Amino acid sequence: MDTSAARRRIRQEWEQEAREDEEQERQIERQLRKWKLRTALVGFAFVVACAGVVPFLAGHSLYDQWDAVGKKILLVAMALFLPFLLVTMRCLIEWNYLRSIKKIDVKYAPPNIKYRKR
Repeated sequence: MDTSAARRRIRQEWEQEAREDEEQERQIERQLRKWKLRTALVGFAFVVACAGVVPFLAGHSLYDQWDAVGKKILLVAMALFLPFLLVTMRCLIEWNYLRSIKKIDVKYAPPNIKYRKR
């Protein structure tokens, strides 16, 4: 068997693997961007709902409307809390997964590939 042919084949396999790694990272980054946006939107809705309760608390101008309106806004804020936690946790999971994949790509990259530490 010709060693130069074997080296070329191995080099092509390494390059293919590097391209696959890059594509995987791009897909994870796209997912992470989606989850960041979702986290921001749900977080904003949660903060707005929490801030909306304040005028209905004791000592504020709309306290007399607490039973009619204030409790409903409080329920909305409470209902948004769990989705906010779940979306935030998913975003953190995606971020940690991307970070781990990048570490693996650097640690186990073949020689002369862009991931290789210098």
